Amino acid sequence: MTLAPAHPTATPSDPLTPDGAQATVAAVVITRRDPGGLADLLTAVLEQSLTPDAVIVLDRTPPGSPAAATVGDVVDRARSSHRVPLTIVPGDQRAPVRTAIHRALLDQQDPTTLAWLLPVGTTPETGALVALVDDWRRSPSTGILGPKHVDAEHPNLLQGLSIRTTRGGRLLPRPAPGEPDQGQYDRLSDVLAVPLAGSLVERDLLTDLGGWERSFGDVGADLDLGWRAHAAGRRVVVVPSARVHTDAALTLVSAPTPGQRRAARRVALARAPWWTVPAMALWIAVTSVLAGPRAVAAQASPCGVGRVLVPGLPRPVPWHDRPLAHAPTPRGGAPRPAGPVRAAARRAHVLGGCRPRRRRRAAPARR
Repeated sequence: MTLAPAHPTATPSDPLTPDGAQATVAAVVITRRDPGGLADLLTAVLEQSLTPDAVIVLDRTPPGSPAAATVGDVVDRARSSHRVPLTIVPGDQRAPVRTAIHRALLDQQDPTTLAWLLPVGTTPETGALVALVDDWRRSPSTGILGPKHVDAEHPNLLQGLSIRTTRGGRLLPRPAPGEPDQGQYDRLSDVLAVPLAGSLVERDLLTDLGGWERSFGDVGADLDLGWRAHAAGRRVVVVPSARVHTDAALTLVSAPTPGQRRAARRVALARAPWWTVPAMALWIAVTSVLAGPRAVAAQASPCGVGRVLVPGLPRPVPWHDRPLAHAPTPRGGAPRPAGPVRAAARRAHVLGGCRPRRRRRAAPARR
């Protein structure tokens, strides 16, 4: 196995495969209906320290629209200033983006070894590609690699790394969106799956696996692809040294939607051994039923996540309007005990971790 040099050169003729054979890298840039941001992404791709051998612009703008003309103008300007060949491939707007990417890679006249997938909204740093290729070259079993996603406006904040789930398919949104990047995930390597944005995928592996499963949506399809890659004996790796600035609007796993959670559960059921499916389905049903009231309480509570709903109360009461353990004390009299509902509400807030907000007592009136 040939290890990568400490500082790979930027010539595309370098032998990149672990056995020393010729390998090529194609950057697949995926546009959207609004062509804004395409010029910045092409500039970031073409100014990489390891220049890709080709750039494929998957145009998903409406044919004949002003947006399509803008895409052509941006690509022409990039061609005039760089020697890397740029190709515009029309993409079917009715097909999912992953299906369009798979078709574009299959229709290549000169098949590439690696495909670097970059939708508009991502901006890789200068050393992102060389870090991904360097890590791929070191391990012949690595088939899919993902970068570290940081916030586009605040690069010191994390947006996402990998797709992590439990055995039953429950998504684990780690890191949380906006979590400070302090190097706490820089030792992370082998993962279950990585998001599409910024990933480096072997074309032959993608062809052998038949591409993404379109019925699982976006995050579910990425999870399913990584799951099947592991089943085929290949590794899925995160390279934290490859940093990509990502817009918050792109689909990662930091804040999964209910549909993405359901898709992840379906992937876990579809890829589990057949003799474990009945028990896993029962476990998913039970845990989903038990997690329902807690999720409702988390949305209804103004104090945070994981609060407890008290039977008979529609939602937890904020602390500034909370019922006290004792009713207001009349002047000159003993405190009256509160009713059972008020006392239960107070215990629920205390168990949920809410902190009471002290009120300032009104100053006595001067006579």
